[in-house]
Amino acid sequence: MNQRKIIFLGTGAPDATKYFHSSYLIQENETRILVDTGGGAQILRQLEQANMPLKYINHIFITHKHTDHILGIFWIMRMAASKIFKDEIPPLNIYCSAEVAEIIKTISRLLLKAKVADLFDDKILFHIISDGHKTPFGDWQLAFFDTHSKKIEEYGVKITFSDWKSFITLGDEPYNENLLNICQNCDYILHEAFCLESDREIFKPEKIHHSTVKEAASFAENLKAKNLILYHTEDKTRDRKELYANEAKKFFSGKVYVPDDLEEIEII
Repeated sequence: MNQRKIIFLGTGAPDATKYFHSSYLIQENETRILVDTGGGAQILRQLEQANMPLKYINHIFITHKHTDHILGIFWIMRMAASKIFKDEIPPLNIYCSAEVAEIIKTISRLLLKAKVADLFDDKILFHIISDGHKTPFGDWQLAFFDTHSKKIEEYGVKITFSDWKSFITLGDEPYNENLLNICQNCDYILHEAFCLESDREIFKPEKIHHSTVKEAASFAENLKAKNLILYHTEDKTRDRKELYANEAKKFFSGKVYVPDDLEEIEII
């Protein structure tokens, strides 16, 4: 039976305290990839609550170096290193830019036990990605792309499944028109939505290179996406799920999801 789904470990923006930070796992039967690791040790609790032991976390994609996306990787490596060394769990594969790989290696050598760094390039493997880099991944195809971020080097990924359904994440950047050929007609697009349009003056998302719900929904509609998933949000708005979904539906004709932490979305 096909059990293709996204498990959201964290859906909040960097300053959020009510939600964990950006992290989610895409799974189809035994094929899994964790995208981003949130901002710290809570990633371990989120994985535990999602009933996802570390032996299943063998592939991780880090979109960029911001703390709310990368810091959890150090806790994962810290907890997994002994088991990896003893071959009790499979090697860890990290997909990231050369810059992010160097950051992870440097901080690990400074702060973690030597046994972690000793596994680098042997059982903790760094797969350096670049714009247009494609790789088969089980029955999936991964296509990494530069998001054309205005603030930082950042990568998104398009996952094409065996039935040609597609999932796209842009990291935490708004859609850029240079990505039209990659993003148009996708089945699922995951897009950051920092706040409601009515709260623009409060949060000023454009100053931190983020979008309102209205903007994210309008992008998805223009791209002819079938499903829109909104995440990486502020946490001051009560009834976030209802209010964000209602605003998005005014501008997007497909199905809208506003997941909470630990919520699962089936990819059908």
